[in-house]
Amino acid sequence: MKPIKISILGAEGYTCQIPRIREGVKDLGHILSEESPDLIYANDPTGYKRAMILKKKVS
Repeated sequence: MKPIKISILGAEGYTCQIPRIREGVKDLGHILSEESPDLIYANDPTGYKRAMILKKKVS
């Protein structure tokens, strides 16, 4: 499978899920990037605004 570029946004921190999601995505061979991502993922309100700004830049 060809790797896809993914932007993962949300709450950072030891008890938050974002670091583990990023690690899993990288382990699957995908690329973490905010430069023209194929997929934007935000799992909580702390990442929503940045995700919408990124979406507008990509569109």
